[in-house]
Amino acid sequence: MIKNEENIKERINTPEFSKLCQKITNEILEACLKSNSEADVVDAFNRCLYHHLRNFFGLSDGDISPKSEVGRTDEGIINSFEGRMDTVYNNYYFFIEFKKYDALSSTTILKKAIKQTVSYFNQEKNKFSCAVLCDGKNIMYFNKKEDGINHSVLKVLDFNDIKKISQLILLNSQKQFTTENILIDFALTKSKENASNKLAKKLYNVLTETSNKKTDMILKQWENAFHLSEADSGQSNDIAKRRRALGEILDCNISNNSNEYRALFALQTTYATNIKMIAFKFISKLVIKENSFYFDNITDVDENTLKNKLQQLQSDSTLANINGLLDDIFFSWYYEDEVWDYELYEILKEVITVVDEYEYIGFVYSSSPDLFRRLYMETIPNEVRHSLGEYFTPEWLAEKTIIDAVGDDDFYKIVDKLILDPCCGSAVFLTSYINNVINNFLNIDRNYNERMQLLEKLLNNVKGIDLNPLSVLMARVSYLIAISRLFDGGEEILLPTNIPVYLGDASAPVMKVNVDGIECLQSQVFIENGETITAVFPIDVINKPDFLENMGILDRVLEDINVVSEFNSIVVNKIPDLFGNKELANVTYCLTERLVELKNNGRSFGALRLIANSLQISSIERCDYIVGNPPWVKWEHLPEYYAKNIKTRCLEQHLFSGQSYMGAISLNICALIANDSAKKWLKEDGKLSFLMPKTMLTQDSYEGFREFYLDFNTGKRLYLEQVVDYEKAGHPFIQTQESFCEFLYTSKPVDYKNDGVPVTIVKKKKGKNIELINMNSHYNTVKEDFEYNELLLVRADENRTGFSLVNSEEFSRDELQLIIGECAYKARSGVEFTPLEVFMLEIDREKTTEDNLFVKSVPRRTSKYKSLVNGKSFQIEERYIRPLITGPNIQKFYIKETNEVCIFPYQDNDRYAVDVSEMVKCNNTYNYLRNHKHIIGSQSKRSQLISMGKAFYSLSKVGLYTFNNCMVTFRDNTKMNAAVVTPEKFLNKKDVQGICAKHAPYISRDKEGNFITINEADYICAILNTPIIEYYFKATYSNRSYSIRFNIKIPKYDELNKSHRKLSELGKLARQKNGKNTEDLINEMQNIYLKLCKEIDTVIK
Repeated sequence: MIKNEENIKERINTPEFSKLCQKITNEILEACLKSNSEADVVDAFNRCLYHHLRNFFGLSDGDISPKSEVGRTDEGIINSFEGRMDTVYNNYYFFIEFKKYDALSSTTILKKAIKQTVSYFNQEKNKFSCAVLCDGKNIMYFNKKEDGINHSVLKVLDFNDIKKISQLILLNSQKQFTTENILIDFALTKSKENASNKLAKKLYNVLTETSNKKTDMILKQWENAFHLSEADSGQSNDIAKRRRALGEILDCNISNNSNEYRALFALQTTYATNIKMIAFKFISKLVIKENSFYFDNITDVDENTLKNKLQQLQSDSTLANINGLLDDIFFSWYYEDEVWDYELYEILKEVITVVDEYEYIGFVYSSSPDLFRRLYMETIPNEVRHSLGEYFTPEWLAEKTIIDAVGDDDFYKIVDKLILDPCCGSAVFLTSYINNVINNFLNIDRNYNERMQLLEKLLNNVKGIDLNPLSVLMARVSYLIAISRLFDGGEEILLPTNIPVYLGDASAPVMKVNVDGIECLQSQVFIENGETITAVFPIDVINKPDFLENMGILDRVLEDINVVSEFNSIVVNKIPDLFGNKELANVTYCLTERLVELKNNGRSFGALRLIANSLQISSIERCDYIVGNPPWVKWEHLPEYYAKNIKTRCLEQHLFSGQSYMGAISLNICALIANDSAKKWLKEDGKLSFLMPKTMLTQDSYEGFREFYLDFNTGKRLYLEQVVDYEKAGHPFIQTQESFCEFLYTSKPVDYKNDGVPVTIVKKKKGKNIELINMNSHYNTVKEDFEYNELLLVRADENRTGFSLVNSEEFSRDELQLIIGECAYKARSGVEFTPLEVFMLEIDREKTTEDNLFVKSVPRRTSKYKSLVNGKSFQIEERYIRPLITGPNIQKFYIKETNEVCIFPYQDNDRYAVDVSEMVKCNNTYNYLRNHKHIIGSQSKRSQLISMGKAFYSLSKVGLYTFNNCMVTFRDNTKMNAAVVTPEKFLNKKDVQGICAKHAPYISRDKEGNFITINEADYICAILNTPIIEYYFKATYSNRSYSIRFNIKIPKYDELNKSHRKLSELGKLARQKNGKNTEDLINEMQNIYLKLCKEIDTVIK
């Protein structure tokens, strides 16, 4: 252990040490040039390096004591170790493997040396963090990742390399840059009060307890960017969950939109601060010259100096000449004088101190997207990420999705193709693609020109978009780290001017306009509650390298401008092409006038930078591949004004189902993003590959989307070419159990009925852990952890666009298509008891007597108001108590007996709830409902709107169809079971009809409105319980939700039809047997039913 490490740390970052490193480099290169063997290279390297390090830092021989020729016989090395490592340092922290002078210039020797070094690394992977391969002229770095070893490009040894190796040798107490260490230091936890917790709470307190004009303006613009509104009246259960989660982290109660958004803003600001500090330290050392402003300048400064340095970092439009690299627009608000105080200074100093403890090399070759994702997941609660549709994709899954689109696992072959991720998040798809390209590119030694040519291709062809400014920050940093492997060669490099990841809404409309002969793009940016700014810029201006930089400068200048003419003169000077002709100048004047007006009203912050990003998004060329994992946000969870804004486009693009009932209008925003992305950016022969919910294959909500019209009027559309189903893959997203698939679309026509769509069912092998699988970056390393089954999706029903999964081992495509046809009966949804804890009860048999009924609320998996479920029973009148029929209790031909009952405040054959004047006659029932009136009233506005009756306890999904002396009920999820429901003795009453609840839909009438008879009910029940109908529902719908608007052949019952009558008789017999020992009966039902279907087809033909 080296003493006085702090002194070494200070001196190692001085210009004097850099000069010494150059001297050491020269001596090593000169000595190695004269060497005759590998041993000579080892001796020359170590002798020159150690001599100067000892003299410069005043070290003794014992302070630097590497081990040479280390193998299985040495202490600390496993007995099975194969080979001998040339030089091992710092108690097995890292090692250097040497080769004969300039030997690594040979591609053959280089490949063998890489294999040897990786082998040493893997054999002792729990010990080593990094390694170096060197031949006295060339050098390469190796770093450990969760799923393997990364290595840099081979480069010529220079003074920076000597500096890095010196840091590894001398600063051996620095932390390894691993995901686990970062999470320990920066994750927000309830059990540990670290700098992140302190910062988040401090920022939230500032936002809620103080107010200043600029902070309020930034907060409002952030809300607009996220399509949030404090006037939003959404009542989704997801909202309540995320408020609870935010409150737990910040140790406070959050009960309204205002505080919820401030809490989320505080957490996002905390995360942005941590990421910027981490990135600032390591990226600055990666790409900035010695005399540039970088992290070491802020590690030990006073309060005012730190504030000024951070302001300087934020106000500079570039870092390392890269426009907007760490410009997050929204999250530097606390640097302002009105907010800054000593407490913030102390907390930020703590953050900076922790960051400074980490070593450098581990960051450069780390898997940064995974690190940033993990930290984000430990900062932003799962409930918040879920409601925002944020599910981070494992790297192996991202690579697999691109492989399927490309048709090859070597992406370097298509490096000239354009690829876009329109919802890129932390850039896992982009970096997975880039890393694959670079890995294949570096299979052989590449010179400087070759690497710069590839760098230019990647920057031109690999692009990302995201609505979340945090994601854009993560993505830009991750993107830079990925491409940095190409310019880690020590040469004078030409850094990218821009990282092609843009902040904006991929679903926002794009419009090309011609302004008096100048081709322009028109963009709209949201300001507040649906209000927008319209900007028109020439395409040539948008495509200039300094466009983002100039717009950033103008955006900051605007903050200090109050007069339109003054701002106009600055714009003219900065971007003169905006005044290319009189008409364009007028358009620009209108924009600047609007911006100054907004600024003077405190509403313009970041507007020009948002406009710049939006315009660059609009200017993206058509792409060969569009890939990604767009957010999975249901329509009802979108902010009201945003949902209204995009509704028109959904209608224009025919994405809705065309139906109006509940469940058929619950579109997911990812459908719009997929359609919009293809419409705006996909080439004619391009491919779109997205990860999206599996329900999009079957659910009625996506009737329009599945046609995938790019232009409805011309019939231009995309077709589903391939599906990969991950429902049984072990839930790779971990935080959500929602089933999902990979959807691959092209313009090549597909006959969905006759040819179908191939689908690969991916199933995790037994004993494999998905969390361990997710630690891998490459699909090939996890491929064998899954089993694969190739099946077919077909459109069995020509009257709907949903697909059915054909498994020939059960039923063929022809058999499925045989049963498709007209159903003479109309199924109805079960009654919605909201909230279920109030209305759905259980009889307490121990207390109930012939004269006194006692009930209690029972625990249910879906209970929202768990406090009501206390197990205490209470007395209630029998008058409005009915037997309750729920989905899980429906079996084939019978309903399981239970103690479940419901309060059903309706008279027979009256669709409206009884008035309060009538209900008070049942004193206990009325008082019970009145005591829970506030909970009953908290249901959604839609539920209240469709409830049947004026009383506060009215229920929805009640009609005259609810009242019949016989009906057929069936499950609408999991498994198709059907049973006949008839009145039975209940308590002290005769002939009481049970009430079917939600997820227990029923048929009581035909489509002409006629109530069904008991013989008719047995006939319908027989058909619904046949194996082919059960398979059809399983193959055609999500097992979580079957459609009740099905098109299967159930002709109107006819007593004169032998097949109808026989089915009715068999159904009755199965009902009388209570569903027991009915296998032979069911097989006979199926044979008769399939024969009936064939007869119907014969008559039609």
